[in-house]
Amino acid sequence: MNYGMSLGCLYRGTIKFGFARRMYQRQFIIHMKAIMTFWSYHLGCQMLDLLFKP
Repeated sequence: MNYGMSLGCLYRGTIKFGFARRMYQRQFIIHMKAIMTFWSYHLGCQMLDLLFKP
């Protein structure tokens, strides 16, 4: 899965729907927070798996 590509699609899709710029920026920040939260959680789980594997 190419996350850069999916971000590009998200960006183009948002522009295509014609959100006002401020609305788009707010949405973008929310998306970034969600992505960062997902990755930190995902990586945290992987680290725990590595640490606690018998």
